[in-house]
Amino acid sequence: MHSRISKTFKGSIYFVFKQMFRWHLNHDIDLAKEVVSLRPASSKNWDNVAENLEAAWPKDPSRNKVKGRSCKEHFEVMMAHHKEENQQALRKSGTEEEYSELQQLLDDVIAYQLTEKQDKKSDKKKDVEDRKKGLAFRDASMKSLSKKSPFKNKVDSDESSDEEPGPSKKKAKTRTKRPDVFSFLQEKNEAQKDYRDRELKYKENALELERRRIEIQEKNIALQNKMLLALTEKKEN
Repeated sequence: MHSRISKTFKGSIYFVFKQMFRWHLNHDIDLAKEVVSLRPASSKNWDNVAENLEAAWPKDPSRNKVKGRSCKEHFEVMMAHHKEENQQALRKSGTEEEYSELQQLLDDVIAYQLTEKQDKKSDKKKDVEDRKKGLAFRDASMKSLSKKSPFKNKVDSDESSDEEPGPSKKKAKTRTKRPDVFSFLQEKNEAQKDYRDRELKYKENALELERRRIEIQEKNIALQNKMLLALTEKKEN
């Protein structure tokens, strides 16, 4: 498919036809690397993915640039084929090593998506538990304050003075069990520490993936330069 762009030159209108971008296996691998590294969620994130890909790929004025939306849609198709184990749709033209690398990257995406989903579920459950503990602590505090109220003590004293003298009756003393505030704060601090540890681990993984992406990109550039050099030498001979 082609897209047509109209331009003017010395008052005349002419059309420039650009080829639609075609995804190949090496493009799919680069796209998967960006997704693993950036973990795009919003349209702005996907635009960043497209910009990074265009910066890494050789310039080709004869084709249209990839956009964030097309990257997102193409990656969703890739993930669908991967989950359905549709190897033929993913393999395209390329080496077995490239195909294996793509498979591993898509597995990494599934893994981090599952981890994020579990973390959100765990955080939501923790928030509910903290809210319940907070309400219990508030209720216990209100009960404790009401028992210590001077007005209530005065009423109790007046009622005692109005009673007729007689044999004293022992009343069983009851104590309101207070919630363990220290334990609650300790659990909260541990939960926050656990969350920070997980966040640090995510960042370390992202840095490692970025290092891998740069390393592979450098290898691709070196290979392209080698091919160009060989082609130049062949023409000279």
